Amino acid sequence: MLPEDLRAEDVFCTLGTTIRKAGSPEAFRKVDFTATLQLARVCLARGARTFTVVTSIGADPKSRFFYTRVKGELEQSLRSLGFPSLTILRPSLITGQRPEPRLRETLGEALLLLLRPVLIGPWKKYRAVGAAAIARTMVAAAQSPIPGTKIVESDRIR
Repeated sequence: MLPEDLRAEDVFCTLGTTIRKAGSPEAFRKVDFTATLQLARVCLARGARTFTVVTSIGADPKSRFFYTRVKGELEQSLRSLGFPSLTILRPSLITGQRPEPRLRETLGEALLLLLRPVLIGPWKKYRAVGAAAIARTMVAAAQSPIPGTKIVESDRIR
């Protein structure tokens, strides 16, 4: 629950989990869709002019994959709220320090590092993205807001 006196101008949302950590697809959806959308609604009602959110590469409300379908549904719902400026970042695998080890992500990061030289052209968006680069891109979006919705694909996150 958010404090009643909360006021917002620029909101940065990196709320998210994994299905494994959440324990079920339903619990994952409660975090990645429901909680994020509720935060956006409350912040908009309390004066937010920008909302910047991290979803995922491949986000699509019609995806056959649950994870990217939920992310796509979230994007669609956020667009319908009518923020003056909405920026959606769609990173590939996110690198950086984590409080707990994630074996699959560590292996994925190593694989993407090996493949980096061949991930060019349209495949460039599949390169891993550092958490610090995501943060810098989010701050830049709030500092120079663009009216409407802007989607920043993984290869454009710097």
